[in-house]
Amino acid sequence: MPERTEQLLAEILEVLRRQVANQEQALSRQEEAVAIQRDAVSRQRVALKRVWMLIIFILVVITFPYAVSWVQWFGRH
Repeated sequence: MPERTEQLLAEILEVLRRQVANQEQALSRQEEAVAIQRDAVSRQRVALKRVWMLIIFILVVITFPYAVSWVQWFGRH
């Protein structure tokens, strides 16, 4: 009986070791995923800033002729 108990304890210990190894591997992969997501967020922020600058430029280009015509109209009156 003690031999069977030792065998079961050894099996339990091996299962626990594998479980710990799997958890360490999962944690490592999660850390990599977080780093990748940080990079993606950083790139998205840069892209978003560029898009806003482009939108502002387009709005200026669109409204500039109207502003010039208003200034001319007020200058005449």
